[in-house]
Amino acid sequence: MMDLPGVNISSGSLGQGLSVGIGVALSKKLNNDDSIVYVLTGDGELQEGQNWEAFMFAAAKNVDNIIVTVDLNGQQIDGSTKDVLDIGNLNLKLESFGWEVLEIKDGNSLDEIYEVISVMLKRKLSKENQLLF
Repeated sequence: MMDLPGVNISSGSLGQGLSVGIGVALSKKLNNDDSIVYVLTGDGELQEGQNWEAFMFAAAKNVDNIIVTVDLNGQQIDGSTKDVLDIGNLNLKLESFGWEVLEIKDGNSLDEIYEVISVMLKRKLSKENQLLF
C-alpha cells in the first residue's frame, strides 16, 4: 500500500469516506483538536445511503470542523449519474440538512478552488457558519 501524507483513507466508490471523515472530525472535536478534516467525494458515490445519514448526523451533532468537496461531474462507473440514479438538486438537499453550500463553477480553475477554500476556512475560523460543503 502506498503512503500518501495527509490522506488517511481512500474508500473508493462505496461511499464510506464521508462517514469516516465525520467520525475523524468528531473525534478531533471531542479531543479539543481544532484542525479541520477534508473529505473529497463524488456525485456517483453520493448514491450510497450512508452518505445521507452521515450528512444528517454531522448537522445534528454540530460536527463543524469538516469541509466536504463533491466532484459533481455527472458521471460514475456505470454512466451518467442522471441515468443511473439522479440525486436531484444536491445543494438544496444539503442546505435542508443544515449545511452551507459554496460552489466552484470551474473545477479546473486552481485559482477559483483556492478562493472558495479560503472563504471556507475564514468562515470556519471565525465560526460564522455551522457546516460547509
